[in-house]
Amino acid sequence: MVSDSLRWFASVCLIGLLFMGTSPLLFSLPLRSGELTTPQGVRILQNKSFDDSVATRQEILEVYQNLRVTDVADGMDLIGLQDIGVMKREIRPLWRDTDRFSHRFFGFAVIVRHVPTDVWVGQNSFETIEEAKQWKSEQYGRAPDAWLDAVKPGDVGVVDADGVNDCGFIGSNNSLGWARNGVVGVVSNGGVLVYPGDVVVAEGDGVIVVPREHALEVGQLAKEINTGDQQSRREKYEDLGLPLDETVRDKE
Repeated sequence: MVSDSLRWFASVCLIGLLFMGTSPLLFSLPLRSGELTTPQGVRILQNKSFDDSVATRQEILEVYQNLRVTDVADGMDLIGLQDIGVMKREIRPLWRDTDRFSHRFFGFAVIVRHVPTDVWVGQNSFETIEEAKQWKSEQYGRAPDAWLDAVKPGDVGVVDADGVNDCGFIGSNNSLGWARNGVVGVVSNGGVLVYPGDVVVAEGDGVIVVPREHALEVGQLAKEINTGDQQSRREKYEDLGLPLDETVRDKE
């Protein structure tokens, strides 16, 4: 015979299963005593103002010159920004230079948003091939790289292309044109909030984003960490009789 308490538990489970079939938000929880925090709706994030002078940009870039993602993450930890700015582990370089690590890049974020197309073509769309070619040319003109007008040497393109699943959007022609305008690298769909001007550091270990207001302090702390680690590892290389590689060789 089922007791009242077990019958109550079974009825709660049944109700829960019924609710799960529609929405988990239908579960009713007892109110707690104390201060409440009510969730807020969607809001528009405002860009932050910052010093983007040539001198300030150069100062920050020089500090980050030889830093690794792990150094920068340690620097973020030291100022209380743990677990902030690290992109998903799936975000990796498509190509790696294991000798000189030239796949690594860093710079200031320029934000780009790609959206799915609002125009589709199919049978009976054009009378002639020439009309199709003309239409294709016009469509490319609808989506110019207008963001390049805001690019400065040392910038990183951060592209949000969520929802664009039916085509590629970074080809060799695109990337060469971006590089010609001063873009040092591109990161796409990393799952981290990035503001224009934030510092992006990317290499084989992944990608990390440093808020611009903390960029110089984090960079200086990370440089101290990197220097100490480099010296320690260099001593071990020498003790083991190993040739010095790019990771421990003195850099100008």
